[in-house]
Amino acid sequence: MKKKLLVVDSCVRGKESRTRKLTEEYLELLDAYKNYEVEWLNLYEEKLAPLTMDVIGAREMPGGKDLEVCRYARQFAGADEIVIAAPYWDLSFPSVLKIYLELVSVNNITFRYVENRSVGMSRASRLVYITSAGGYIGEQDFGGSYVKALGEMLGIHEFAGVRAEGLDIQGMDIEKQMDIARAQMKAIV
Repeated sequence: MKKKLLVVDSCVRGKESRTRKLTEEYLELLDAYKNYEVEWLNLYEEKLAPLTMDVIGAREMPGGKDLEVCRYARQFAGADEIVIAAPYWDLSFPSVLKIYLELVSVNNITFRYVENRSVGMSRASRLVYITSAGGYIGEQDFGGSYVKALGEMLGIHEFAGVRAEGLDIQGMDIEKQMDIARAQMKAIV
């Protein structure tokens, strides 16, 4: 039986995105080692809207977990591995990814409360975060840190980050920078 690999794509530039290119290369590497059924979710093709109190209330009602708005949470919770492709955007990632992450954070689907803490319910064994940046990210990878922390809250305790940096710096050897990210991907696989 094939394992489910969920790819969450928040690449604003679509096929021109270097983050997406790295993600596609990661899937090729992974395919050589594991047999996955890949589900690719392009967030820019979805009709995502920020949460409202009406939506939050509806999710908490009896039968609320079966609502269409909870399908992202069910899909996320059911994946065996998750890859998030997110360009480095304003010290973080594109806002569409934040909306998506709010939609997958659903009590009694991806996490639940016990006593005075939450316990993750997602079955994924690993969360891979792939990003690229025009400049250097350094210690300001707030997007990667956020995704790692949220993954832990949702029950995914293995996190791997891949980043290609400095890609828009004049005179930069872009292919060399991409190769650094490729080496990171090989180490993960």
